[in-house]
Amino acid sequence: MRDGEPSGHGLVAIADDGRVIGWMKLSPDLKKLRALPVYRNLALGDPATTFGIGCFLVHPFEREKGVAQALLAAAPEIAKSMGATAIEGFPRRSEAPLYPEEMWQGPERAFRSAGFELAHDETPYPVYRRSI
Repeated sequence: MRDGEPSGHGLVAIADDGRVIGWMKLSPDLKKLRALPVYRNLALGDPATTFGIGCFLVHPFEREKGVAQALLAAAPEIAKSMGATAIEGFPRRSEAPLYPEEMWQGPERAFRSAGFELAHDETPYPVYRRSI
């Protein structure tokens, strides 16, 4: 992130005491993710104007406190300032409860509550999109 490497683009969540408690990858080009078999044949947004949310990292002691939701809430303004017209997210869906380490692509409910709409109903990895 410090070197400006595009693969490190994202948002950082910082606690009131200055500790980094979360990070969300927000990038205009998620080539590796788009190449995965589940996504490569889908009509995803134009990578020049559709940013993707690749993953979330939330400190274990800060989980279930709204960190991912806060990062998602900040994403549209940041992405729009960088030329995006939409954002796509790729959460994992499961009927059984997921362990935190299985939710690195973000909780599906967080995308829905942040105004993202289901664009592709691929199980177990749906695609959510929000126009900005």
